[in-house]
Amino acid sequence: MPLGGPPPSAHHWLRKTPPPRTPNTLPTSTYVNFRALSLTALLLLACPSLSDAQNATRTSRNKASAGDQGLLSPLAALFPRRKTPPQESEAAGSDSGKREPGNGKSSAPVAAKSGDSDQKAPPKKAGRQKRIFILGDSQGHTEFGAEFQKQLLLGGHEVIYHAVKNGSPYYWSGLWDSPVLTRIFAPASNPEEAGQWSQVSMPPRTVTQYVETYDPDVFIFQAGTNFELDLAKEATVQISDLVRQSVDQASARGAKVLWIGPPDARDDVKSDDYQKRAARTLAAALAGISAKQGADCLFDSRAACPMPNDSAGDGEHPGPAAARAWASQAAAWTLDRMRGIETRRSSPMRKPADAKPSPVPGSLLDSLTQIRQPSGCAMKLKLLAKSRIEDPKTMAYTDAFSVFKYELENPDEVLKRLKGVTLTTAASGKNPQKPYQVYVLHWTAHNDGKKPATTRIAGWKEGSTVSLKLTPLDQHPLRKALATMRQYNDFDDFDAPIFVASNLLEERDF
Repeated sequence: MPLGGPPPSAHHWLRKTPPPRTPNTLPTSTYVNFRALSLTALLLLACPSLSDAQNATRTSRNKASAGDQGLLSPLAALFPRRKTPPQESEAAGSDSGKREPGNGKSSAPVAAKSGDSDQKAPPKKAGRQKRIFILGDSQGHTEFGAEFQKQLLLGGHEVIYHAVKNGSPYYWSGLWDSPVLTRIFAPASNPEEAGQWSQVSMPPRTVTQYVETYDPDVFIFQAGTNFELDLAKEATVQISDLVRQSVDQASARGAKVLWIGPPDARDDVKSDDYQKRAARTLAAALAGISAKQGADCLFDSRAACPMPNDSAGDGEHPGPAAARAWASQAAAWTLDRMRGIETRRSSPMRKPADAKPSPVPGSLLDSLTQIRQPSGCAMKLKLLAKSRIEDPKTMAYTDAFSVFKYELENPDEVLKRLKGVTLTTAASGKNPQKPYQVYVLHWTAHNDGKKPATTRIAGWKEGSTVSLKLTPLDQHPLRKALATMRQYNDFDDFDAPIFVASNLLEERDF
């Protein structure tokens, strides 16, 4: 029975058979009308107004439990009204209609009355941004990183970017457990938030961990510089398998996968033939995911970022202007590939476009804090000599480290604490006790993403004295990461142990 219609008893009364006519009785129609009018008058005195009855009926209907029609007033039963569309607040608050997931609308459309100024169309929800996660390498520490993020944000997407120094499939496949320097760009959803980053030391995360943490719609690998050697050699089975494994993990939840290949390099660093072989191997390893997605997923960056043979720097990382130009072309290609892509997802719709992105999850943020500094051994040292210091004018990107040679001034205290470490000595005519020598690897050149420069420590003068807390390099948490960095050691004391400062990360200060 339609809600608001008369109950069975009322219909029965209206359809009852009129009594036989007699001379002393009123006509049946008059009799029925008189009884109806009399009953109506009584009901009008005893019941609220029609508008009040409708409001009461609406209230009781909203409060009725599932399967309960609610209590109807007598007038509503006698005079069933045509149902009117509910007010917007009711439509939003009522639970009576079946709702489609995610849009807040009833499955049965309701038409608004013409001329009803109180009726408003339900507000349209803003479109959901696609979430892009970029797993990059040291190229992301150049101007490429911030510009690439900005250009993708201008395309209307949410962008999260982690640029891992020396990053390669060996890192993000779980084959490297030592902390590495990682530039983490803050999650951004509009261009004004681009380029905000922090640099921390963290063990490389696997592709699967990134997917579980961020669940992106599009997963972009920006890599190749650090493993072109493996891609260009004859035996490429291992690196090809790692690349395929990486893209399989990245697409495990339905994300589309794109790959930004490495830029050009100077011929004295990597020959043109060498780079072509590497590019062919990488394209072959990505052929499966490209076919699955229906389009080539690899952007060959060499044409977009040429490296003239007279270029300064390390010959692999472009200067600021070239890096930004490369980022613009790579982003244009990425946005073109993304147009029309609708990833199949089982998770709920994400935030509207004008909402702030989710912060880095607490569990991941905790793991991104700097490594626990080793306690180290306190030494009083006199600086004797320094190895070569990298020239910032010719250093386009890579950080550099230099070994300094010191004379130990508190040997009695230090020798008691050093276990399993033997210091070397040097004969001295003035000091027959042969003073102990200490060699320390210092952070002497750093590129903070804006420009390369020498650090404060690089300016220490020979003959000056310092107090440092040192740890043997082979015992430091960053030992594996440091082995991949550019180092200068001009001393030939091959038996001497190398130390590093316990607070090594603080040596980056200019």
